[in-house]
Amino acid sequence: MLIETARRVTKDLAAMISDVNSGNSAISDVREALAISKAICAQAQAFQSAAAASVAARERHGDGGAAVLTQTAGVSRRQAGAQARTNEMLKEMPAAREAVESGKMSFGNARRLADAAAKTNTKAVDADEGLLSEAASLSEDDFAKRARRWTQSHQADGGEADYARRRAKRYVRFWDGDDGMVHLRGEFDPLTGRRIQNRLEADARRGYMSDKKTAAAGPARSFPQCMADALEDLALTPPCKTHNPKGDGARPANTSGSGSSSTNGAGSGGSVSGSDRSMVGSVDGCGSGSTDDDGGVDGVAGGGCRFGLSSVRSQIAVV
Repeated sequence: MLIETARRVTKDLAAMISDVNSGNSAISDVREALAISKAICAQAQAFQSAAAASVAARERHGDGGAAVLTQTAGVSRRQAGAQARTNEMLKEMPAAREAVESGKMSFGNARRLADAAAKTNTKAVDADEGLLSEAASLSEDDFAKRARRWTQSHQADGGEADYARRRAKRYVRFWDGDDGMVHLRGEFDPLTGRRIQNRLEADARRGYMSDKKTAAAGPARSFPQCMADALEDLALTPPCKTHNPKGDGARPANTSGSGSSSTNGAGSGGSVSGSDRSMVGSVDGCGSGSTDDDGGVDGVAGGGCRFGLSSVRSQIAVV
């Protein structure tokens, strides 16, 4: 019975793919089928996790089915571990589990709920109807932010331990690519990362709009090119001699008056609430600055010392 059902599902999915590729289906039907596919994906992952866990339990693997998922379903080891942990947590969260198994909630959002439950408690997560409703309706990117804020507000330390864990993973590295270009990659904690993003995007946006106004003078830069130029400009700006930032790993704190540039929004990165406000509450610079409407930090510091990424680097020297 199980094998027949599985084969019938794959046959039906193949027929759906064929219909879409033929171009004969009405666009309204394609859109509706695409919306239904969210439930299909959630239920497929719920089945994978439950089936793998069942095999692992019967054969006494002791890993919740992670190895079976990797070997039989072709899932990466990282994803398999996450699915197995989520499936285990959902056993203690009946409301969330029902939402996933019925296809109302994506498995990715269920994983965020499981992470939140692991850092707080399962009953609090499963009893929060508002949180479950958002998990069912929001995209995985948007719900990741919501779940993080919920977790921080329900932790005894206000999320400080989680922040410290993320900050400890910070890094920046360069390497020479085969294409002759210098490549850059880095990861920052959410607070510092958003501050850097807001600043770069604000400067890049000004450059991009300036190019559009003077298009007749030469080819306009793309926005990614403007981002690269903004990073170059900020990185090569000499640091302010009076700036003495700390790299102690503490959360960025709100400051006011001389010696800081205040921001009141999250810029293009989206709204920020709760403990995340400290992320954009201020940017330590030299002298004073002003706030763009988009949440970026504008202005040249007093004495002609412009706040740049060099001062951000010194503050997040090990970010």
